[in-house]
Amino acid sequence: MERQRGKKKISDDQSTSKGNSIQIPFDLIYETFKRLPLKTLARFLCVSKEFAFITRYRDFMKLYLIKSSNRPQNLIFTFKGMCSAKHFFFSASHTQSRVGTHVRKRRGLAEELRILTLGNMGIIGETQKAKKKKIFDDLGTIGGNSYPVVPVDLIQEIFKGLPIKVLARFLCVSKECASIIRNRDFVKSYLMKSSNRPQSLIFTFEDKCSGKYFFFSLLQPQDRGEPSSSSVAVYHMKCHSRPYKTFVPSVHGLICYGPPSKLMVYNPCIRRSITLPKIDSLRIDMYHFLGYDPIDGVYKVLCMIEGNPIGGKFGLAQELRVLTLGKENSWRLVEDFPQHFLDSLDAPDICINGVSYYKVLLDTQGKNKAFMSFDVRSEKFDLIKRPELPERSFLPLKLTSYEGKLALLSSYSPDYRIELWVLEDAAKHEWSKKSYFLPTINGELRYGFYPFCVVDEGELVLAPLGVRTDPFYVLYYDPKKNCVRRVYIEGITELNENTYHSIISVFPGQVDNLMCL
Repeated sequence: MERQRGKKKISDDQSTSKGNSIQIPFDLIYETFKRLPLKTLARFLCVSKEFAFITRYRDFMKLYLIKSSNRPQNLIFTFKGMCSAKHFFFSASHTQSRVGTHVRKRRGLAEELRILTLGNMGIIGETQKAKKKKIFDDLGTIGGNSYPVVPVDLIQEIFKGLPIKVLARFLCVSKECASIIRNRDFVKSYLMKSSNRPQSLIFTFEDKCSGKYFFFSLLQPQDRGEPSSSSVAVYHMKCHSRPYKTFVPSVHGLICYGPPSKLMVYNPCIRRSITLPKIDSLRIDMYHFLGYDPIDGVYKVLCMIEGNPIGGKFGLAQELRVLTLGKENSWRLVEDFPQHFLDSLDAPDICINGVSYYKVLLDTQGKNKAFMSFDVRSEKFDLIKRPELPERSFLPLKLTSYEGKLALLSSYSPDYRIELWVLEDAAKHEWSKKSYFLPTINGELRYGFYPFCVVDEGELVLAPLGVRTDPFYVLYYDPKKNCVRRVYIEGITELNENTYHSIISVFPGQVDNLMCL
């Protein structure tokens, strides 16, 4: 019901010169049709003669077949009834599990199950300019010089399945297309669909000489059964790191960075950014946290302004301000919040299911430590007590998400033990602990690798503290199978080979996002 209401709201927002239809150029229609599933293409047969012509055109069918053959193919099953002598055909997605010929009983009839073929593909690629031009020429004889008209409801369904780079091209087609793509409900639904796809890792490197941050994304390999694989990293941006550090590089596809005078939000998918309003304060010691509310589909930036130290080492938070992206032009002052400040300038933060978490100090001496939660939707703060952690650890605690809950990662010597603390009940301050010991790889222990995060499949991602030269790789540890796989990372060419680069953070969750379009 909620999806239908959002869909109706998007339709109501459109005001076109042709009622409930929008004109689309032929080249964009052609590029779009190649990416659509067969059932969606079938609906276009009844829209207009131009669309039926494209769909049934022999060259287009051939190109679609080539492109379809590169996708995961299906199994075709044939059932033969012994009494009725009829054949029944079914298709199923092809998986890695083995399928063989067997006999089973159904409603008292023995039916023989045969595998007919592995080649179930769309009947309708690699495009060729000559064939595409011929299609456009033939279309001109049918529709004249006017662009074909597409119903708005079909446009919405098509847009949801398109890559973000293709959607960006539609912004220049018409105001109606731009209105659909920038509609808040459509942005939210597109983000939800994108979150269900395989998500990327975001790496943040710090150049020790220049003091700059470098951001890369890496699509996680899906062949988890292989002991070794490789993936190519994508470079996004760089920025000055100090004294305004960013330790959560991506919150649902967006990166927030920069000094208070020019705080920016960057969308790596479309390589665009927006500048946030300047904070009206004379203080320069400011720290920001980006959060996302999945219910309302809005982003908020929380800014902490540090006060002067009084009788201690640390200055507690003097002011907290909030800005809602896309809705407000000025920062709002938070009236009520617990007394606290960041644990350190390197304190990590993370946003999980609409709640931002970060490490804090509760006194100016820095002895009383805890975690602070900030509900992005209600803008309420709550303190969470830390678990009883050992004193000595290789690295500061890493904040991550484990099964949708806040979790802490740490590693200890001398037995190279990894501990995962999971927040089971925030109100009762209850934590559970899991301990892991990394198995060997080819009989050797991987010293110098430390846990940074947990991905959706429950695997722990371990990386070295820094990188200087190739080859550079990370480790994925599966606690359920107690096995480790290695993933080599290629394409990190923007880093200076003669300079040591620290790995500041590794976070999962980079998704396609339409914000900033």
